[in-house]
Amino acid sequence: MTFPEAERLASDPSWFASMALKNRDVEGIVTGATMNYADAVRPILKVIGRQKNGVPSGLVILVLKEKVLLFADATVNIDPTAEELCAIAGHAAEVAQAFDIEPRIAMVSYTSFTAESEGPRKMKQAADLVRERFPGLVVDGEVQADAAVNPGL
Repeated sequence: MTFPEAERLASDPSWFASMALKNRDVEGIVTGATMNYADAVRPILKVIGRQKNGVPSGLVILVLKEKVLLFADATVNIDPTAEELCAIAGHAAEVAQAFDIEPRIAMVSYTSFTAESEGPRKMKQAADLVRERFPGLVVDGEVQADAAVNPGL
């Protein structure tokens, strides 16, 4: 990279914030309110990268009156593997625990507990992997979104 290009990127708030996060000058960043998602996440992925064998993923936190819901990954990975879904679920559980929320994971699909086609089967495999690798976590799936958030269903 040329020096002028480095100066240009450092003057962009998203790139600057990503560099500050990587250098541990800040503990977190909030971005994306005034730009499209790809432009918001690109500096983070380029500057910070990912952990060895890590899976970058997005996490949406929805704060309701009666509860807080975390949704991962509805923003970064288009068609993650069962292994990647397991890693994403493990990371989301860590984030939930950091907020003192007991993680309860639902591997969301368009079917509930039938796993007849490839997509739902992958979600069931991911749930099985989470149970195997993170035995203390509560995980269900494959399950439809309405059933995932409504225990009565």
